Amino acid sequence: MTDSIRAYKGGNLKDKLKACGVYHIEQWQDGKLIKKERIKNVVVQNFFTAVYNCLAGTSTSIPITHLATGDGTATAARTDSALGNELFRKAISTVTGGTINFTAKTSLTPDESNFTIREIGLFSDTTLISRVNVNIAKNENVQLLVTYTLEII
Repeated sequence: MTDSIRAYKGGNLKDKLKACGVYHIEQWQDGKLIKKERIKNVVVQNFFTAVYNCLAGTSTSIPITHLATGDGTATAARTDSALGNELFRKAISTVTGGTINFTAKTSLTPDESNFTIREIGLFSDTTLISRVNVNIAKNENVQLLVTYTLEII
């Protein structure tokens, strides 16, 4: 019996897989970077369910398609299936996968999502994948570049 099987049977297996997502948000005004934030998110249960369904062959893909913003103030939780109060949604501009992470990028132009953004979510079609609480006063003078990175560790 290998050490890893012995450790598992003994209940001492410490290796666990974890999904870790981070939103990198850049605020630009008049061509200048005015603020940069890095905010860890909550990867919601829908993501894990979709992964398990892909592995079981009952679903073939979970493409990340949209970013949404809202003004809901409830704390992000793994059980979330929607934003608290979604007000704006936009297609993702670029997605890249690799051997260590997944990245999705999109930009909110000066005329988009102009309100105090309190929550951001990433969606696979209509399925919420991740949610984060923020406090961004977005107006017609500000452009946001949002980059989401997901790593399975």
